[in-house]
Amino acid sequence: MKTQKIDAKMTHLRLILWLSILAFGVFTVNAQTTYPYNFSYDGNPLVRNHGAADPDVHVWDDTIWMYCSQDHKSNTSDSYAAMDGYHAFSSSDMINWTDHGEILHSRDVNWGVDGYMWAPGAARKDGKYYLYYPHIDKSGAWRIGIATSNVPQGPFTDIGAPMEGIGGIDPAIFIDDDGAAYIYNNSAIVAKLKPNMLELAESPRNIDYAPENIKENDLLDFKEGSYMFKRNGIYYYSYTNWKNDEYQGFYAMGDNPYGPFEWQGAMAPNPQGAQDHHSVIEFQGQWYYFYHIAVGSYPKIKDGQSRIACYDRLYYNNDGSIQPVVHTYGPTNLLTMTALNGSVTFNPPGRSYRPGAKVKLTATGDLGYAFSAWGGDLSGSENPTTITMDTDKNVTASFVSVPIYELTTNAAHGSIVLAPPGGVYSSGTVVTLTPVDDFGFNFSSWSGDLSGSQSPATIIMDSDKSVTANFVQVPTYTVTANAVNGSIELDPAGGVYETGTDVMARALPDFGYKFSGWSGDLYGIENPAKITMDSDKNIRAAFAYVGGGTVVFATNCGGSAYKSDDGVNFSADTNFNGGGTYKTGDAISRTTDDVLYQSERFGGTFGYIIPLPNGDYEVTLMFAEIFHGSAGSRVFNVEIEGDEILSDFDIWSKAGKNTAYNETISVSISDGTLNISFSTIQDNAKISAIKVVTPDDNTGINQR
Repeated sequence: MKTQKIDAKMTHLRLILWLSILAFGVFTVNAQTTYPYNFSYDGNPLVRNHGAADPDVHVWDDTIWMYCSQDHKSNTSDSYAAMDGYHAFSSSDMINWTDHGEILHSRDVNWGVDGYMWAPGAARKDGKYYLYYPHIDKSGAWRIGIATSNVPQGPFTDIGAPMEGIGGIDPAIFIDDDGAAYIYNNSAIVAKLKPNMLELAESPRNIDYAPENIKENDLLDFKEGSYMFKRNGIYYYSYTNWKNDEYQGFYAMGDNPYGPFEWQGAMAPNPQGAQDHHSVIEFQGQWYYFYHIAVGSYPKIKDGQSRIACYDRLYYNNDGSIQPVVHTYGPTNLLTMTALNGSVTFNPPGRSYRPGAKVKLTATGDLGYAFSAWGGDLSGSENPTTITMDTDKNVTASFVSVPIYELTTNAAHGSIVLAPPGGVYSSGTVVTLTPVDDFGFNFSSWSGDLSGSQSPATIIMDSDKSVTANFVQVPTYTVTANAVNGSIELDPAGGVYETGTDVMARALPDFGYKFSGWSGDLYGIENPAKITMDSDKNIRAAFAYVGGGTVVFATNCGGSAYKSDDGVNFSADTNFNGGGTYKTGDAISRTTDDVLYQSERFGGTFGYIIPLPNGDYEVTLMFAEIFHGSAGSRVFNVEIEGDEILSDFDIWSKAGKNTAYNETISVSISDGTLNISFSTIQDNAKISAIKVVTPDDNTGINQR
């Protein structure tokens, strides 16, 4: 008992110390660190003697190796310009760590500039160690360098030139069970490496990591930090979205390193003050999630060095999906659960909690079992219940055998959704039934062991049950839409509707036309216009020609197909040669077609090759600076048909950030191909969208 009191007191004192650190930034380190530097982990953050960002973590020979970038105070508008090298850390027990010091510096890379050594990725193959790192070359383009060593702690030696065929930032290396190695980067692409680990064995492929509605959601889509790991034959592709204030780590599951993957959602919350940049490892039978934090009230070890590596436990569900990681800071207490013939969910999820945290426990019995009582460090039978994590806790959930009953459902002209699903339940289970009607029918009532018309309804499983959902037929009507030189969009889509449905009809003119009015069962010029479906409807949209030529090619660079407000059908990105893609969800000013400026194709050098008949054209190049926030950050040249039409071009200087800016150029083609090329001067060249028009005979060529 005396020992327990002493332990509790020490835990309390540690907590007070950590809260003092968080509140006042009190932290003492040696003025000069000598490497290798040994330290112990007693709660996040992991590293205490200097900043350590972008942890790339591996387990080799029962030892954890972590490679981190280094933040320093920048003298430029780019707060990450001064990142100039990498450190290696190791541990054989996750408690006692060694910082082996600097393993590579920008001064050691003769093909690059000073600084700009961003998030690295390491690998080991055939006894040799590889460090892949993003770095700006002397032309201003982001490239991926490779340095090698015979030992994991380095130092690493650059091989003398960047990789060919792939650039960008955030390289991550995955080596599969068969020894094949793959490289991923911030463009959500993947390529297999040759056995020498220095060259691509194939052209990079785009990764299908999520459905389009996720990719188009600025808070859920890929932003950076590609990562790949594997467990029980399942490949996990993960990434970060640093715009989401609640969650930043997201993941998808697949059956091979290329995908396609099935998007699963969030795996980790927003790390305080920083963008999530993570690694996932298994060590001694447990899984861990490494990341970094940067909090304003948190002690900065050195001015400009505020992003600090941390780690927390990671847990899987029975189906292989991941429970959201719980971030911890300072000392933590462990919650251990035993649940035979059932399961217990924790809210918040995880197993490690800050002292004093309250955790909600919900017990659920397996089929044929019901929760009966808590044991160990928790008593009673309240379910759900709450436990306070003032020390380590060991809890048991007990379950007793109960009868099993079957719920049979019938639903002609519809269906019934059961929650929980399954149709077979333990005695006492409350089941919610929700009727779903087929098109042309409405739910009317329940019969059998359930009565009334409540929707949804509940039933208690105290015996076998049989329930029928009854539906009645309702009239349906058709909208026939006619349009020449434009189209009509119906919302909701489909064209056939149940009686009483309100349908919005929107007239969309083709390029060179404008909407002039409705006829038939709609009239006037209101657009969009509402139709209430009480009979079959026939509507027509009229469009008037206003000139402007004929669009012969239009593509949304780096993005998906889109019809602009002036009626141009832009294809998904096509006819490109080289480059990567990036997009944002930020609003774009000076346009109503934000979609065309929110994506881009970028690179050091890339181009578009567009087959077209010989003749005269107007080429509109569409730009928006969606990444940088100052003049001079991105400068590049553009050539069309071998002629430089934009030189030292700086989008930000022309329009600022997130603002549409177009350049229209007259071009003559004599070889059956329109060639557009981009080359960088500073950072990467880019293009948002391209439109090519054959002008009207009497319009002449537009000026820029």
